[in-house]
Amino acid sequence: HGWSFQNDTTPSTLPGDTATVQYIKSYIDRGIPPLCYCPGGAGHWMVAYDYSSGSTFEDIKIIDPANGQRKTLTAGMRYSCGATSSGITRIEAAPSAH
Repeated sequence: HGWSFQNDTTPSTLPGDTATVQYIKSYIDRGIPPLCYCPGGAGHWMVAYDYSSGSTFEDIKIIDPANGQRKTLTAGMRYSCGATSSGITRIEAAPSAH
């Protein structure tokens, strides 16, 4: 049995970072750690697994496969995408919690 992932482009249609952060949090609340895509630079995927209160990328906790470190989504975007200005445009996620 393999994993199946759904490509979710909803983040690219949301009106800003606050709405994107809330959308990422909704996946985590359902027990689904989303893979978040930042298109800056050469593009980069990061795994969101937890969050704190707040509505910025700084409030999302990730594991960054670029170096295996746990950090904030802001730090991951700066490290691998150059900045946070390009936002998160796609999510890959399992259809339900496993």
